[in-house]
Amino acid sequence: MTPGYQILRDLDAAIVKLRADFQATSLSANGDSTAVTALEARELDAFMQFASIRLDLLTSDEAPHSITTEKSLQEIEKNALDILNTHAGYVADKREALGAAETSLKTLEKQRADEAENLNSLIERHEEAASATRQRLGRDKIYQSKQNALKDAEDVAERALKKWETARIDRMEKGAAYEADPLFNYLVTRGYGTSAYAAFPVFRILDDWVSGLIKFHRHKPNYDRLLEIPQRLEEHCNRLERLVEGAASALATIEQNALNADGVNALRDEATQARNAIDAIDKEITSCEQEFDAIAESLENAVSGKEGPLHDAHKLLASALKNLTIPKLHEIATQTETPEDDAVVEELIDIKRERFELEEDQKSAIRQLRRHRKALSDLEHIRKQFKNARFDSPYSEFRGDHLMHSLLTEFATSTLSREAFWRRLQKSHRIRRDNGNDRFGGETWRGPIGFPQQGRNTGWPSSGHRSRSWPSNRRNRITRRPSHSRLPSQGGFKTGGGF
Repeated sequence: MTPGYQILRDLDAAIVKLRADFQATSLSANGDSTAVTALEARELDAFMQFASIRLDLLTSDEAPHSITTEKSLQEIEKNALDILNTHAGYVADKREALGAAETSLKTLEKQRADEAENLNSLIERHEEAASATRQRLGRDKIYQSKQNALKDAEDVAERALKKWETARIDRMEKGAAYEADPLFNYLVTRGYGTSAYAAFPVFRILDDWVSGLIKFHRHKPNYDRLLEIPQRLEEHCNRLERLVEGAASALATIEQNALNADGVNALRDEATQARNAIDAIDKEITSCEQEFDAIAESLENAVSGKEGPLHDAHKLLASALKNLTIPKLHEIATQTETPEDDAVVEELIDIKRERFELEEDQKSAIRQLRRHRKALSDLEHIRKQFKNARFDSPYSEFRGDHLMHSLLTEFATSTLSREAFWRRLQKSHRIRRDNGNDRFGGETWRGPIGFPQQGRNTGWPSSGHRSRSWPSNRRNRITRRPSHSRLPSQGGFKTGGGF
């Protein structure tokens, strides 16, 4: 078994590593963006050279029609370079903000870890003090008598419950034969033989004849007893249940008074305050994680050219150079005898090839950046669910010694989704029990100090003294009253049935 707090520490470590991987990948993606920017500057210089050649040709007698003038390229170059010069500072500001958010997260996570250790220490002291109180009460004669009274009441109630169950079965099995007989059922329905019976004389004569035919007066008392016994036993069980609850309440009162006198409740309140402090830190961590994610997304967009100066420069250059395609440049270069413009076109072809390779590397880095950010968001979400479920409680444990290693390995290879990760954690979770001590002190005594959730329950599950031997579904079983609807014949009572 692995304690819940160790699982949380492994989650924390995985999240810290993912943040570091995100930072490293963002550096690589930004380096590719800078190289692409340098190539664009070279491309701009090449276009400037080409424009200078074209300008010389435009002053000659053989000048072809011009597409772009030198003046327009010079203006575009100046504006683009001014914008690109601010890109490095823009990205640096984003990285600085991301680093500050990461530092804040590390500080908060350290505070939470310290507070969690404090809570574990307080709960350990609380458990030791509660155990001492329990041992002291175990030697007290009054407390022993109350325990014995509760045990006796539970035993009597359990025996009565078994008798009531037997009576219900008898009523269903034996009563079915009576209720399946149409003549008997007819007379019972009309209230024959009771003060509620009323009929015209001719019908009374016929009913008397039917009664004699099936010997109704001999069988009706037996049927009434079948109905009456389960009802009386149910009322008896309800009275005994109230006695059990009263005995359990009296025992819990003694335990609460003893816990309070020994200062155990004060330790529990102190542990509750520590639990509340952890919850407050978790809220701060959630807020800081949201800020980190927003900055990380902005940084990702900046290095990929989706926002910021790089995006603006791309837009300006694309607008200015959209008509200067390679085929068009080749066409223009063939109109001259100088080899200089041909060399410029070849350089532009090389630049485009280099930029294509760099852009592919950059796309790969950006895809990795997105995967890191998605994985980081998923693990932070899982950690939030883990904390909300109080799975880091000292009462929480998980099957297996290498659970997190296995889950994180599958998660890193994208074979395990966030939802599947959480379901595996829930399936492996167990609540640590200490020889039934969770029942000590009454129904909801330890809830505030962070008992883990289990299924749909929240807080400390119901664990009163009644559960020691009293069935958990007793109330439901009591309230399911026997049906008086007609049942199929199962043998037993027989009548003529041919009236």
